[in-house]
Amino acid sequence: MPKRRKRANGTGSISYKRGRARPRYARLPAGYTINGKEIRRDIGFFKTYKQAEEVLDKYMGLTDIKTFAEIYEYYTTTNEYTKISKKSQQRYDNAFKEYRPLHDKNIIDIRYTQLQKILDDMVIRGYDKKVNGVMTHQEYSKDHLEKVKLVATKVYKIALQDGLVTENIASLIQVGGVKQKNKKEIFTKDEITKLFNSIPDNPHARHVLVMCFTGLRTTEYRKLTRDSIDFNTNTITDFGIKTDEGKSRTMFIHPQIKNMLMDLCIESNSGVIAEVDGKPTTYDKKFYDKIYYLALENAGVKRKTPYTCRYTFATIAYQSGVSEVAIQRLMGHTDFKITEQSYIQDLSEFVYEELQKFNVS
Repeated sequence: MPKRRKRANGTGSISYKRGRARPRYARLPAGYTINGKEIRRDIGFFKTYKQAEEVLDKYMGLTDIKTFAEIYEYYTTTNEYTKISKKSQQRYDNAFKEYRPLHDKNIIDIRYTQLQKILDDMVIRGYDKKVNGVMTHQEYSKDHLEKVKLVATKVYKIALQDGLVTENIASLIQVGGVKQKNKKEIFTKDEITKLFNSIPDNPHARHVLVMCFTGLRTTEYRKLTRDSIDFNTNTITDFGIKTDEGKSRTMFIHPQIKNMLMDLCIESNSGVIAEVDGKPTTYDKKFYDKIYYLALENAGVKRKTPYTCRYTFATIAYQSGVSEVAIQRLMGHTDFKITEQSYIQDLSEFVYEELQKFNVS
């Protein structure tokens, strides 16, 4: 009787256990943990080799598919892939190409470190792209790298379902890259005008405007008290959070908000400027729901995040000619230029004079 042909790598194994009523022992192919430890799953014992082979082949389903590329090719025939848009399919295919060094490798031989190296190399090398006709070097965004990781997890999901591996090690890939920046919006001149005009019937609009003309963070403004405001010097102090520069900064009261800020101080029962029913807003979400978003809705202004006020302040100040040094100081940021310390002697007076340029009219 001719010797039985050995099963191909990655298709499982069938061994013989002497002295058992069902001597044929079937096992799935080896899988590996993130640390490289081998893990194998048992199918069971069978009376004949043919029975064990049939059950093992049926259980695996993909005995003829072993490599990373072959499994991805199979994925492209599934309903999940064919139902997504052509554009999404192209993105997946492009992400798959990044795994070119692993395309012909048996899925059971691929290690976590090899998968991780694919994404790490992308972060290191970046890519070149034409911007305004000039070739420039770019860094991959974190969102793009997440898509590259996603392709590997889909390959391993199929391999896991069909018993080729015992763990989806692709899910462990760490994604670096440049975090994509959310689109920053500002309040337009027309929207600010709407807020001003709505004040008689929409008193909460004053809070939004004060934030736009001071650049205070939500938490800074929510905790702002009368004691921090000096109308004689037109300054706001002791309100900052986060960095040392942010905590120690001074904000100057713009003429367009001075009267409304005075009114808010007079109306305050607790001493805190941002009140709802005579009580301070004790957390940011309450401020958003009870004051900020309500004010926008009543003024007929598009819903925008509270941070829009800081973006608005910085943008209008910059477009109005306020220097970068002054804006950085007013915003409480730490990335000062050397010229700030070397050439500006009286920074407080300088910032106040610069802020007078800030005007929406």
